[in-house]
Amino acid sequence: MKRAAIVFATIASLFSALAAPRAASATNHITRLDQVMIGAFGRKDIQYVVMSHSGCDQTLWGPLGVGQPSQAGLFFFNASNVLVGQFLFPSNPTCNSGSVLIGTQAFKDLASAPDPDFVMPVLGVPGGGKVCFEDNPASPFAFDVALCLSYGNFTGDSEQASASNAVTLPLQDVCTLKRNGLMNFGAPNRNEDFGLLPPAPKNTAGTTGPVTVPPRFGDVPDTSPFRRFIEAMFNSGVTSGCGGGNYCPDAVVNREQMAIFMLLAKEGPTFSPPACTVPTFADVPCSSPFARWIEELVRRGVTSGCGGGNYCPKAEVTRAQMAVFLLVAKEGAGFSPPACTTPSFADVPCSSPFAKWIEELVRRGVTSGCGGGNYCPANAVTRGQMAVFLSATFGLPVPVAPANSACPAPMPGVCAHSKCVTGVALNVNDCDSCVGQICAADSFCCNNSWDSACVGEVASICHQTCP
Repeated sequence: MKRAAIVFATIASLFSALAAPRAASATNHITRLDQVMIGAFGRKDIQYVVMSHSGCDQTLWGPLGVGQPSQAGLFFFNASNVLVGQFLFPSNPTCNSGSVLIGTQAFKDLASAPDPDFVMPVLGVPGGGKVCFEDNPASPFAFDVALCLSYGNFTGDSEQASASNAVTLPLQDVCTLKRNGLMNFGAPNRNEDFGLLPPAPKNTAGTTGPVTVPPRFGDVPDTSPFRRFIEAMFNSGVTSGCGGGNYCPDAVVNREQMAIFMLLAKEGPTFSPPACTVPTFADVPCSSPFARWIEELVRRGVTSGCGGGNYCPKAEVTRAQMAVFLLVAKEGAGFSPPACTTPSFADVPCSSPFAKWIEELVRRGVTSGCGGGNYCPANAVTRGQMAVFLSATFGLPVPVAPANSACPAPMPGVCAHSKCVTGVALNVNDCDSCVGQICAADSFCCNNSWDSACVGEVASICHQTCP
């Protein structure tokens, strides 16, 4: 893959630049990366990239003709600088707004988000990695360009002069790495120009919108105190709900269900215990779909049944029992917590055989009780409560925001100088709407410099009078 430095003009345009201040720029060089989101609310499949460009002559990204390779693409690297995927543009983008939105199907499916101009596979790496807009090495006609953003714990060639990476792109928030520094088109990309900010994707049509991740299940609204923990269970492959697009958070958990939930939370979604050959309990024959999971709990010393040679698979799991199940499953059969000395709850005195187990959950921050200074040890565990117990005990990644961004609010931009005086190129995001109108008609003003022609356009385009 080509890794040449960005060239700002062709040989011909360099010669012409000696005679005129407004030289033409080489194709695809007057572009930039503006936003990158890789994952939201624990969902890796919600990803998007926003590119911007100075005009139609900078959007030759697709094939030159039928059967020809694409001219440019997005290339995604992991934290070790290994290429993990690429999206080659199937066609040139239209150039209405100067922005191009590339998103995954999951991003497109969000009701709040604008429609992407291109739909890409899930390619980005959460946490740390690198995203590059580059020429396609398979095309002999592609213009040499490389605009890269490295973030998080990325190690390797960042393909730019930045001394460090941009911050980590979190999977559990609803945040984006968004350009917050003044960078004119054609300038080398810099990691330090990006900050972790609320997303504001913008497509070619100029449509912008928030990224609001709706509830996964119809019966678990944003306002539910269990929603984040249920999302953690789903994202970790522990549950897919109870059917019909619901989770049934108020339904109680029985002992056979608990066996599967607990082992998947501890071992991960690919875990499958050995098949049952000789049943331990009279009421759990090997033909039961739960048998292998219950037998695994026996092998691990987590349970010895409910007495009389039975397991009582349909019996509800109480909150007191759950404390023992969780801690033995996590720590092993030989684990025994310290004796209770001062009870945390009025309804669990130290004389209770469950007291030391419940107190251990308190020490670990797994529970704060059921309210009113009580733990409600005899109450059955609901599926909503179970999500909290399992997420906290086994460290499942819990999304940090209820639905929208928990990222810092962006600082308001400050225009580099008055539009009525000459100076450096102005950024349309930091100045008033007149600057945006001028730059839409005359890209030189925002890509090169704000010269006397730009000042004159305050009157001719915006119909405003400079002092």
